[in-house]
Parts: sequence; structure tokens; C-alpha cells
Amino acid sequence: MDSALSNLLLIDECLFDEKRVQTFARAIKKSVKVGDIVVDAGTGTGIIALLAAKAGAKKVYAVEWDPEIARVAVQNIRANNFHNTIEVVN
Repeated sequence: MDSALSNLLLIDECLFDEKRVQTFARAIKKSVKVGDIVVDAGTGTGIIALLAAKAGAKKVYAVEWDPEIARVAVQNIRANNFHNTIEVVN
């Protein structure tokens, strides 16, 4: 299977695991304070970066090695109007 496709399938599986996403959301709300700078290594679609930005981080660096996945993250971040807070690093 193509590496990018297998990565997308894994990301898809993680995103639709509502319990997993809610667990991350609770942990991020407890950890990230207003004004924090956050690094999300292996951002995937950017969901964790978005949660950190929504929790009040002033800057989030969303690092993704796969260019295709990084483009998806950029689209998600723009769609949620956090493009000024979150920078995707590829």
C-alpha cells in the first residue's frame, strides 16, 4: 500500500474515534494555557493543533513530514480560521 494512502487511512481512523479525540481535547484544555507556544509533532490533519489553538495557545507549530497530509492540515486550519495562530511546518 502506498505510504501516503496508509497514513491517510490511519489518520481517518483516529479522527473518527470520538473517545480518543475527546480524551485529547480534555488533556489539552488542562495543559495549554492562554499565551502558550505549542509544538504538535506529527500533526496529521491538524486536529491537535486546532485544539491547542482553541485552548488559547498564542502560536502552534504543527509539524508534518508528509506533504500531502500537511496540505490537508493547512486546509483544515484555514477552514477553522486559525491560520494566523497555527503554522504548518513541512
